[in-house]
Amino acid sequence: MLGPDNLPLPPVEEFLEFMRNVRSASPHTIRSYAASLAGLFDFFEHACVEWDKLDLRYFSRYVALLRSGEEVGTARLPVSGDADLTRAESTVATRVAAVTSFYRYHEDAHGVAVASRLYRASGRHRHSRYVSALAHTARGEGRDLV
Repeated sequence: MLGPDNLPLPPVEEFLEFMRNVRSASPHTIRSYAASLAGLFDFFEHACVEWDKLDLRYFSRYVALLRSGEEVGTARLPVSGDADLTRAESTVATRVAAVTSFYRYHEDAHGVAVASRLYRASGRHRHSRYVSALAHTARGEGRDLV
């Protein structure tokens, strides 16, 4: 993947190489992750944010752009009627998964602490409504199953 200077982006290339060689990811996954990260780095360029300084505030803006379906640096003209131009949540989830995987890799490999800031700040796993089928077998008293 190339940056704005038409040179490879070392953090992205390193991550994609890890996915290819260590994780044995499929070529389709590699292409999908590369496209997701290209969109993220476009966002960084327009938002003037360094990739290793991403915080929840900018990540929220990025996810909002993903949901709206707008390209970074463009504005959509008003549309008459009820046309829904947003992306499907499955598409947004796939792109966000690529980004979080990228940051988890760099946290483990190089100590770039972006992933932990995003997870800690979002509280994503704190109050899950999901209850597994075997929740009743969990050890410990006082566990709420709802």
